[in-house]
This record gives sequence, structure tokens and C-alpha cells, in this order.
Amino acid sequence: MADRRLAPLTRRRFLGLMSSVAALGLAAACGQPAPAAPAAPAKLAEAAKPAEAAKPAAQTAPAQAAPPPAAGKPAGKPVGNKPDELILCWGTFQLQEKRLDPQTHVATIAESQLRHMYEPLVMIDRDLMTVKSVLATEWKRLDDLTFQFKLRQGVTFHNGEEFDGEAAKFSIMRPLDPANKANARTTYAGISGVDVVDKFTINVKTAKPDPALLLRMTGFAMTMVAPKWASQGIDAFSNEANGTGPYKLDVWKDPLQDWTIAANEQYWGGAPKIKRVRFRTIPELATRTAALRTGEVHVAKDVSVEEMDAISSSGRALAKTTPSNRIPYYTMEVRKPPMNNKLLRQAVNYGANIDGIIKTRLPPFWG
Repeated sequence: MADRRLAPLTRRRFLGLMSSVAALGLAAACGQPAPAAPAAPAKLAEAAKPAEAAKPAAQTAPAQAAPPPAAGKPAGKPVGNKPDELILCWGTFQLQEKRLDPQTHVATIAESQLRHMYEPLVMIDRDLMTVKSVLATEWKRLDDLTFQFKLRQGVTFHNGEEFDGEAAKFSIMRPLDPANKANARTTYAGISGVDVVDKFTINVKTAKPDPALLLRMTGFAMTMVAPKWASQGIDAFSNEANGTGPYKLDVWKDPLQDWTIAANEQYWGGAPKIKRVRFRTIPELATRTAALRTGEVHVAKDVSVEEMDAISSSGRALAKTTPSNRIPYYTMEVRKPPMNNKLLRQAVNYGANIDGIIKTRLPPFWG
């Protein structure tokens, strides 16, 4: 009972705070349209023919309408031409430990940035419910322990290596190797192996039935890496990146908080229209918000909520909230004192003024 009362706050009330992928959606939205899909996308039920998707993987979160501006203040509309270099800004830098390795981190900002360069077999669509095609064109469950994926043909990694069944097998098994120190290794520990059926067909095997396997394949450790290059070891990812995504690594140097990626003109889904994307880190909230309002950056993740109306009515920027498939939560260590005391946990739960937090700490449109 003590742990259940916190769920409504984290799932719905902090929706606006969890917009970690909003900047990605805006960046990717400028890419070329995807080729026509041969079939409707499959829902989370394991269907065999999902929609084709040629847009960058960043489009995993839709941008919702901005909150209504204050009375008498018309919503602003950014002016000017689309930039050749789009500047995205975050308040936290998360690449200092794992660098450019997309398979060993569990950081959402790092995932947002690296997913411009690396892609998984499948991804969660903008509605946060549908699983859609990326590097796999079809999938189906063969039995309780086997999931088959048909792979997209004609795809190459940024360094020229071919994407095929062996590359997919290498990428799936790499984060399971303890030597690679993947932070989410236990999430994929149920995978027992990968069989290459033919050049563009693989069977992913699990030791036990795993109904969530398809969802596990949608990101983080399950992005595809160039196998020959990645076989050099973890150090290969310190200053290089070789995925299949719509963007390639351009400028990357210490202190790392300011780096750029460039359009992959040979991208299987069509070259992006925006040719360069620059990632910046501005830790201070006020400075980050000011950078957005002055046009120093084009997209800023997490701005001052008190200024959202002013931003939207400024005529040069829009403030938007977007849903996320991330669920933040607080945990209690119940195996040792003091939280092993059930009465104490109940007291903490009863003492949490959830309604008060919603009314006083969150804007009205998030309540």
C-alpha cells in the first residue's frame, strides 16, 4: 500500500518534465519523408508486417500542442528560414563515462543524442504504443523461446561495413558480454543466443519465455554497431561512431559538451535535409532558457516553466510538452534499516502531500 500511492504522480503529473526526446523529434522532423509503407504498423501484439520507417529513430515522441498562452497573448510562431545547422541544447551532459558507445549506457539524454547515429531493429512509434520497423522489416514469434526478424537489405554502416545477419548477431550479443560493462546487461540477460538463418534473417533465442522481448529490442543496448570496427574493443567508441543512422559523427573533442553530427548522404531512408546538428550543454536553467529566447539555440530541453507562456508568445520560439515512455519513480531500500520497517514506509507515504505538489509545483496544464 505504501508504494502504490506514488504511481499517479510519476505517470501523469510529471508528464511535461519527461520530455527528453522532444529535441530529437524536432531535429528528425526536418529529414526527408519516408518511402511509402507496404503495410500498417503492428501494435505491441507481435505482428509480422510492420510499417516501413525511413525517418531517423529520434521520432519516438510526438510533440503535442503548446500550453495555451495567457489571455490576450497570441501564440508565437518562429520566423526565418530553416537553419543548415540545428543547435539542440540540454542541461546535463551524459557521455562522459560511456562516451559514444550506444550499447553500454542507460542515460536518456545520451540515448537521445546517439540515436541520430545508431539504430535498432525496431522502435516504439510516436504514439508510444506501436512497434514499427527500422532495420528489421518483418518479425514474428516462432515459439515460446524464438523470435524471428527479417532484416532490411542494402544498408551499410558509416564506415562502409554491410549490415546483415552476422552484424545483427554481433550487436545483440555484444552488450551481454560482461567485458563490455553494459549498464543494462541484466535487462537482456534472458537472451541466450542468436541464430543466423540466412544473410538477412535471424532468430533471437531466449532461455525462458519472454513476452517483453520485442519491446526490449527497441533501443538502448539493442542498437546496431559496425561489427569489425566494434570488435576492437570499448576504446573504439571513445572518439568514433559507426552506426547506420541518418547522421554521422562530425566534430567530437574534449570537453565534449559541444559537438556536432553531419548528414549521412547515403542513409537508407534518404539524406536528411538539415545537414548538421550541434549538441550543446548549458547546465544553468536561466541561461538555457535565455539562449532559446535569443535564438542562440534552436531547441532547448527543459526550460523554465514560468516562462513557457512568454516563450510561446514571443514570436520567435514555441514551448511545448511531449509525452514520454519513461516512468520516473522513487524507491526505498527495504532490506535494511530504517526502511525495512513497514510502519515507517507507510508513514512516509501518508506524509507525502501529492495533491499539494500537483497544485503548487506543477503548472495548471500538467495537472
